[in-house]
Amino acid sequence: MRRRQFCKDLGLLSLLPLLSNCRAKGDPPEPWLDLFDLSKKSLGNVWGSLSAASGTLYCEVALELTLLREVVLGQKGPLSRPRLSINRIGSLRRLSPKGERFASTQEPSRLFELLPLLTSASLPRALPARPTNPLPALPEGDELFSPPPSLPIPPGRTLPFREILRYRLLLTSPGNFTASREQSREILPDLLPIPLPEGEPLKTLLSPLRPTLPSPPPGKGWILFSPGQGAQGWLSLLLPFLERDGDSPWLAREGSSVLPTPLSLQELGGQDDEGVESSAKELLEEGRLVSLLHTRLSAQRSQGVPGNGRRESFLFPPLAAPRELKAHGTLGLPLQELLKQASSGVLVHEAAPVPLSGDNKGFLLRVSRSSAIQEGRETGALPPFLIAGEWDSLFKGCRWGQETHLSPVPLFITKQGQRLAVSFSAPALLVDSLRVLPGEMAS
Repeated sequence: MRRRQFCKDLGLLSLLPLLSNCRAKGDPPEPWLDLFDLSKKSLGNVWGSLSAASGTLYCEVALELTLLREVVLGQKGPLSRPRLSINRIGSLRRLSPKGERFASTQEPSRLFELLPLLTSASLPRALPARPTNPLPALPEGDELFSPPPSLPIPPGRTLPFREILRYRLLLTSPGNFTASREQSREILPDLLPIPLPEGEPLKTLLSPLRPTLPSPPPGKGWILFSPGQGAQGWLSLLLPFLERDGDSPWLAREGSSVLPTPLSLQELGGQDDEGVESSAKELLEEGRLVSLLHTRLSAQRSQGVPGNGRRESFLFPPLAAPRELKAHGTLGLPLQELLKQASSGVLVHEAAPVPLSGDNKGFLLRVSRSSAIQEGRETGALPPFLIAGEWDSLFKGCRWGQETHLSPVPLFITKQGQRLAVSFSAPALLVDSLRVLPGEMAS
């Protein structure tokens, strides 16, 4: 099935030129609006009512079409034919001196029904969704999606894989229109929260455990996060401190030293999911906090600079999160030198935070891909294991790598029910303040 037949079956034939070439700015083209059962007149009526509401400081109308292909991969390839679905979303958002109001629906033609939720005292909510339209299975060689990746998968294990094509229209105050096309491919690991006894601090729980692996390397147990993808472990722990819309302890600390190490971190800018075009933003400069990540709402409240509004889809309001990060440490050392300094330990290539139930200052990282370090050299691969530690000690006495590598896989963060992808480049990091747990706890 080629692109034309696919669009014909979905009733999207009029959008065929737009599926390849998406306009960046201008007036909303009629075919886009036809897709959402909207006319320019109906969109204009909704926009006029929203923008004219008393006290409106900012407002937006957002429309989104998502084509999703999901397949489960086994050791020998896909285990079944891909499952395809289509989803349409429409949402309204309004900022006033009283705060933010947001409402969404999976029936964009009913956008006008959302208006009372944004201009009255009612709490914002989503309208009931209708079932998504099923899509026919696309055989190999279709033009909308590429073949699933070939990945090494252990016997008896499976990996959920999905590919997303997303087309977005955003109308924002004072009447700016943008259209965009995004494509992403994701591997979805099955990570469940690890429950902790109520009131039991992580430090107490882990204190009896020795830093060992199933095949433990000799020595002090240094942990070296490799440059690029390996950095997602420590970077994922750092990001919540930089988000202005959360309860970060770094609020109102701009200009102060917040890290005991000369780490610099930059958000590379671009257009965010609120239609804001921003230049590169310095977040950290040699351990000193320069700026936090802002949405339009948080910038309005604290006189910050917007440009970091992110959302998984237009079904949700935007959150403060980066799109692309670049990190580097002052006086970094070559990777080979860091390996020599580690002598013995673990070289982490892939790690992700594990959700913890309960209020703990500590953290857990699940290391899914790593190698042993012996006599300053990388040796054989290790099975999955856990790394535990406390935030206050994460960067104490650490050493940075010289090279900054772009990760081939984005960092995925979960926040308020949304899952956001962050591209990043980062150096290696060598630490000895973390504890390695037995590998059987990570299975």
